Formats: sequence, C-alpha cells, structure tokens
Amino acid sequence: MKKWWVILGSVLVGLICLQLWLLRGTPGEALRTKQLRSDIAYSDVPTLLVPGWGGNGWTYSKLIKYYQKENIAQKTMTIHVTPTGKVKVQGSVANKKNALMK
Repeated sequence: MKKWWVILGSVLVGLICLQLWLLRGTPGEALRTKQLRSDIAYSDVPTLLVPGWGGNGWTYSKLIKYYQKENIAQKTMTIHVTPTGKVKVQGSVANKKNALMK
C-alpha cells in the first residue's frame, strides 16, 4: 500500500511541475523599429490571444516566438484569470504596434 502512495505522490509532483513550467509564459521582445517589414501592416490595434478549452500559457508560445523572430508582432501584455475570476494584468499595449496580448 505504501508503494502506491509513493507512486501517486510522484505523479502529483510531476503534474504540478509540468503545470508550473507551462505557466512560465513566453518572454516579450519589442519590434525592431529599424527593420520593419514592408509586407506587414503595423497597427495600434492589439490582438488578444485566448486559448480554448484545455489551453494554457503554452498554447500560443510557438506563434508568439515566430512573430517576434520575424518582426511581425510583439508580445506586450499577459492577462491571467484565476478560476475564481481574479484578473492579473502584466504589461501594456499603449503606443505599441502589432501588440499581442495573451
């Protein structure tokens, strides 16, 4: 019986560590203003990325990294909503071109 508790505890610790790793987010990188692309329409209107059912902070990481690498958009704000409805906002979209909010 003790063996099952050890296995269950290990699985729970693993799941908690995985969730914390997924919640770390994607770092934001500012647009390189001297390298703006002529094929992209830069706008002051931000884009809000909302993961669907079962999604998390990792859902859009690859997209955000690609857009920042290609100088298409920049992640400027992260919004966390807890299961109880508490909202925590980090960052700003003020005066930012092609801002991504996640």
